[in-house]
Amino acid sequence: MRINLIPVEQRPLKQNYIRWQFVVILLGVIILIVISSLGFMKKFNVKALQQQYTAAVEYNAILGLQVSYVKELEQHTQELAQRLNHYEQQLSVSARQSKEMLDLIMLSIPDSVWIEKVELEPFQVALQGYTLNAGLVSQFLQDLSKIGFKTRVNDLKELSELSLIGFSITVQRGKSGE
Repeated sequence: MRINLIPVEQRPLKQNYIRWQFVVILLGVIILIVISSLGFMKKFNVKALQQQYTAAVEYNAILGLQVSYVKELEQHTQELAQRLNHYEQQLSVSARQSKEMLDLIMLSIPDSVWIEKVELEPFQVALQGYTLNAGLVSQFLQDLSKIGFKTRVNDLKELSELSLIGFSITVQRGKSGE
């Protein structure tokens, strides 16, 4: 039997025994590492969130500009639609009047008068054609005058090679000589 005369506090520890100071220091270091790593992770997370926030604010500004641009386009589209409706109404009235005017003119053309070219303008019709006899042009002008058209002869010439008479007439609503 062996007797150990060294006081208990000063006796060396057994090899499988761990000192409590070492455990406390180890736990402190582990906690410090964990807290530091969590701090760094949170710091990077905050930076990422700030970047996302900045991107979202910029995107919001871009979307605001796009919304204002879309509103301007919608307003412009409405204005264009209103103008289109106005023009279509004007065109339909003008087209009806031109059709009626053209129908009356075509009914007044004598048999031996040939119309070669017709130019429609809003309130007048320009006719170019030819005939065998200048008297037929005069009759055509008188017939147009009788049904309420103002006529003006722009050109009247003899086409020498065919012994035809070419003419150019402008017809408008209203009486001749006004």
